[in-house]
Amino acid sequence: HFKSGWTVHCLPCISYYPHDDLTNAFGFVDPNDVICGVHIIPAFHWGRTTSLLPPSIAHHKSKNNEDWDWYYVNIFVDHDMFMCFQGSAVGHKTAREATSCLL
Repeated sequence: HFKSGWTVHCLPCISYYPHDDLTNAFGFVDPNDVICGVHIIPAFHWGRTTSLLPPSIAHHKSKNNEDWDWYYVNIFVDHDMFMCFQGSAVGHKTAREATSCLL
């Protein structure tokens, strides 16, 4: 229900499925859709929740079994890598033409 991308200037958001929603939380995942690694950032604005996941032995007691409600998916490796693809990094001036559609 979140809009994301270049035009709305917002990173994609993800969240956990409720642990008792067995049809969605533990259904089949096509191996072609699996992302091996991603950098996620807690969306502090949306706060924390205890309603999505059951209590965990990995949580410190002071955290009250809370998890962040939403996370942003970081689509940039870092500033240098981003600038490389935007054509502003040393030695990558020609990439600007190929990626102008992303602006």
